[in-house]
Amino acid sequence: MPAVRCCRRRVQAALTAAVFMCALFLMVNLIDDAVQMDEEYETIDFTRPRGIIIKVTPPALPNPFPEIIHENDPSGLDNKQRRYVNCDVYFADSSSRPLVALASFPGSGNTWLRYLLERYIGIYTGSFYTDGDLANAGFRGESRYWKRRDMLVVKVHETGDDAISEFDGAVLLLRNPFDAIVSERHRQSGGGHIKIAGKEAFQGTGWESMVQDYASYWEVLATKWLESGLPVLVVHYEKVKTDTLGELSRIADFLNVSVADRRPECILPDSGNQFRRDAKAARFPSDPFTPALHDIIDKKIRIVNFILREEGAPTVVPQNDHFAQSLRHDTSSDPTNRS
Repeated sequence: MPAVRCCRRRVQAALTAAVFMCALFLMVNLIDDAVQMDEEYETIDFTRPRGIIIKVTPPALPNPFPEIIHENDPSGLDNKQRRYVNCDVYFADSSSRPLVALASFPGSGNTWLRYLLERYIGIYTGSFYTDGDLANAGFRGESRYWKRRDMLVVKVHETGDDAISEFDGAVLLLRNPFDAIVSERHRQSGGGHIKIAGKEAFQGTGWESMVQDYASYWEVLATKWLESGLPVLVVHYEKVKTDTLGELSRIADFLNVSVADRRPECILPDSGNQFRRDAKAARFPSDPFTPALHDIIDKKIRIVNFILREEGAPTVVPQNDHFAQSLRHDTSSDPTNRS
């Protein structure tokens, strides 16, 4: 019996030593693998035998910008500088942002300005509504609850006091109502944000009725937000077109975004064109507004301009016979024109 007990102790000691040596060998191999990984990532696959390390080489980050920089690039950066620019867009921390409306009449360029702001500042914008087409196009804030206070601005077309009172301030985007009403008619009749409606949509009693109703809507929206008592920054769509970076900088100042957090290098001359209607394709051979409709809209513009002057804000960009000018521009550039 003593001999048996002695034999068992020797076997147990041998097994213990063997287990210890195996563990030590495995640990040395793991450390050696980790040292030799260099720039490879270390991940452990828990579906395989315990402790096996899989080496995964990180993919190269794609360059979001073209190698050839557009002419008249407002950022002023060369290819090498642009290659390392981060133009990703994120949500801010929950409840970290003031609730600021991006208020506008439909057809005033709200979607395009949201796109520019997201690229310029890097924070998603939201919406008082839910537009599936815009959500699918990359506007992640479109389907997010608009009161989370983690977005830069919130798109809204509302005029009611209850809706306006929900916000801490507003960027009021104004566009000449002649152009804005035409743009909204295209959207309603053409089926989308950038499609073109047929010319028949701008004729007849249906068109005239819409102009009268929407001219009033345009006036009420502008006056309600201007007289809301909230901090309001007036931005004109036409000015954003001609001085994009300047207007984005004004908005960033209003939103208290530091200069260090702005990314002018992410704005190209054609940024967001996929969210704008082709202006040339949308031109008319003649003015779709009758003299009576002109009188109605002109009166609304005078009312809004009066309030804008009282607030010390820039007035509505004049229409200045826009449609006739567009027609003359087209024919004068046509080599077949003999007039």
